[in-house]
Amino acid sequence: AIACVAAGTPGAAMAFAHNDLLPGPLIGAVVRLVAARAGAVIVPSRAVADDLDPRGRLGAKLHVVHPGVDLPQPAPGLPSTPPEVLVLGAIVGWKRPDLALQACALARRRIPQLRLRFVGAPLDGDDCALAPLRARADQPDLIGGVEFAGATADPGPDLARATCLLHCAPKEPFGLAVLEALAAGRPAI
Repeated sequence: AIACVAAGTPGAAMAFAHNDLLPGPLIGAVVRLVAARAGAVIVPSRAVADDLDPRGRLGAKLHVVHPGVDLPQPAPGLPSTPPEVLVLGAIVGWKRPDLALQACALARRRIPQLRLRFVGAPLDGDDCALAPLRARADQPDLIGGVEFAGATADPGPDLARATCLLHCAPKEPFGLAVLEALAAGRPAI
């Protein structure tokens, strides 16, 4: 879309799909400029719409189109034992995996057999984000209760064995993992 605007493509001929929260003021200004010139703007959630267009200037050309999710086939049965809390998605700081570890440590005071399972990987292969999380998982209140399973192409089996999904991000562009958990019959916290 940025290249189209730079090339002088008439805005009415362009639909702009924007799928994430704006990363900063400079890129945000460019993305907002492109959105203003587009004939239609498509976003996956109200959160992205509000971030892109906080003053409502895009009006009727801004469309929220929620992504869909395939329902699991067959429907999952009962979760595994002992109880397992699943954190599903990219392991990045803004999704607060540290908060998931702290919540699990608190819950293990009452349910010592509780397990926390991370299914996902750092973005861009940045494994250094895992180091402090692994160090926290090795503390006495969590030791042996946390697993870092890595990325998966199909979260279905992970959701089937989970007791619930724990999603700690304070702000999310859409939250596909939450939708997948609910579609799999698992509560999302």
